[in-house]
Amino acid sequence: YEGLLSQLLAMFFQFFAEEFKWGKEVASVRIGQRSFASEVVFHQLRGRMSTRLHIEDPFLRARNLHCALKVHNEGILRAKLREATHAMRR
Repeated sequence: YEGLLSQLLAMFFQFFAEEFKWGKEVASVRIGQRSFASEVVFHQLRGRMSTRLHIEDPFLRARNLHCALKVHNEGILRAKLREATHAMRR
């Protein structure tokens, strides 16, 4: 299982570092698929048109969990995801 878990973790980092469109897509466990913030299903999501990371609270649909990150910390998170992606490719 260890090899599978490390592969899954590497894919997670790669997705959020390179494929996920920050500021345009929403991470939503409620929807369970890639979706854009501009879609009608997210009309209640506060701050959805900003260029920040969007994570929908699955219980409070208007709550964008990017509120827990300051803009500066969001940049650090993104950089660390990229670093982890590159480190796991070695």
